[in-house]
Amino acid sequence: MALLARRVDRIEAIARELSNGSIAIAADVTDRDQLLVAAQRVHSELGGADVPTQ
Repeated sequence: MALLARRVDRIEAIARELSNGSIAIAADVTDRDQLLVAAQRVHSELGGADVPTQ
């Protein structure tokens, strides 16, 4: 699971609590370049992203 937020310190704590291989990524979701970097990290560390929809 990838957790994204502008303040990585908060989501790092959550990732540690989950202890399931989650990663914390600092990213402003309104910044396209930051999202692209985050997506690359998700792909390299987790093998890609699955986005649930209803």
